[in-house]
Amino acid sequence: MAAAAMRQQRQEQEASCKATEDHRSEFDAAKPPPFRIGDVRAAVPAHCWRKSPLRSLSYVARDLAVVAALAAAAWGLDSWAVWPLYWAVQGTMFWALFVLGHDCGHGSFSDSGTLNSVVGHLLHTFILVPYNGWRISHRTHHQNHGHIEKDESWHPPLLTDEHLNCADHREAVPETGGTDQETTLLSTIPASGFPCLPLVQKPRQDRLALQPEQRSVYSQGEA
Repeated sequence: MAAAAMRQQRQEQEASCKATEDHRSEFDAAKPPPFRIGDVRAAVPAHCWRKSPLRSLSYVARDLAVVAALAAAAWGLDSWAVWPLYWAVQGTMFWALFVLGHDCGHGSFSDSGTLNSVVGHLLHTFILVPYNGWRISHRTHHQNHGHIEKDESWHPPLLTDEHLNCADHREAVPETGGTDQETTLLSTIPASGFPCLPLVQKPRQDRLALQPEQRSVYSQGEA
């Protein structure tokens, strides 16, 4: 009898544990996470928060050396069989330079705002990215993650009155977007996006709004 009772109790415990695991596996994206950003920061070891300007600058020197070596090798070989490979590899290294400038914009490159600004401007200028305009726009992105109107990086097509009034949503209706000139410019010449940012003083998401002149990523005194 005792063995049967223990077996029954163990089976009930296993069933209870399984039910708990099944409940925990149900993810509700509408609910906030069971932790705060402070909990995440507290879980990171203290040494990970210490910034080393020398180490950061060593990454800059290393990546610039690789960029220079790739350019020298491609120039020396000067072969149409090599140039396409060079473009791909060097483009990857240019992205590495962008990431270093990105860290400068976040302030994680060093504790010195001056050093961050100087290095960020130099690196981003080298790859034709307006550092200050990008930094402000990127800050807005991080302040509005997932926001359907304010996020700088995620901007789905917006519904218009024409969409809402359609009896059958399977009909082809135009999506909200910028002007034809803007759409053509940004879709056919991707490299124009960053250089145009300080000129228009508005990110792509603002140009999806009905009245973009009323919105800007720049605060007063930053434009």
